[in-house]
Amino acid sequence: MPRSGSPRNGAPRPPASTDVARHAGVSQKTVSRVMNNEPLVSEDVRRRVLEAASELGYRPNSAARALTSGRTFRIGFVSLGTALHGPISTLVAAEQAARAKGYSMAITTTQAGDLGGVAGAIDMALQQGAEGIVLSEPSVVAIDQRTGE
Repeated sequence: MPRSGSPRNGAPRPPASTDVARHAGVSQKTVSRVMNNEPLVSEDVRRRVLEAASELGYRPNSAARALTSGRTFRIGFVSLGTALHGPISTLVAAEQAARAKGYSMAITTTQAGDLGGVAGAIDMALQQGAEGIVLSEPSVVAIDQRTGE
């Protein structure tokens, strides 16, 4: 993958949206509009930006996106430690649905019956900015611990 910019610890930094803007001859805001699939961008400009991004090996930075938007587009998935077909099918379906809507999933498994582990997994997902939690095979006790009810 081509990289641009000044080195950090001897390795060049990955290309940023400002690099894409410079390469495509547009503003950084236009790059942002294209990457967020917003309107008000002509097809010619959209094509130039996407080509520049591809040539530079640009990938949007989800951490930067979270800082500017206040959203992580991340969902936590806590599974109670089973490899059975049903729970795994639930996980796969949830991940595919999340990805289709532009979300990623942070997956944590726990030991069956370990309610403290479930509570810890939920806390970790929330600390990492999860906007929601899917609790596979939920336990009423574990849910009560997190909500205080």
